[in-house]
Amino acid sequence: METHKLSGYFPQEDRNRLSDLHEYFKEESIENVSINDALKVCVNHTYETFHVFGKIDIVHLKNENDELKNENSELKKRVRELELKEKENTKVIQTGIVGLMNCIDLLSKSRQSL
Repeated sequence: METHKLSGYFPQEDRNRLSDLHEYFKEESIENVSINDALKVCVNHTYETFHVFGKIDIVHLKNENDELKNENSELKKRVRELELKEKENTKVIQTGIVGLMNCIDLLSKSRQSL
């Protein structure tokens, strides 16, 4: 026989009712189970799950979404800063290379004139 574990948020009263229903299902035919009790437990559990976790999850997800948007914005800004700095550094390096080449050229011309 297949068994299922209870998971999720269950108040103790509902957990007791679910355990009782589980025993009915294990040992009795389904006709002996009160459909009303089964529906009450399912509805209560569904309501609690959506009501309690739904509020928590929605608020948490909205906050997390806002934080991620801020982080993303800050990261984009930092990337732009680094790209600008890279361009500036590249210009400095290129200027240095041109300066060194001019120095080498001047040295070689001065040696030729000696």
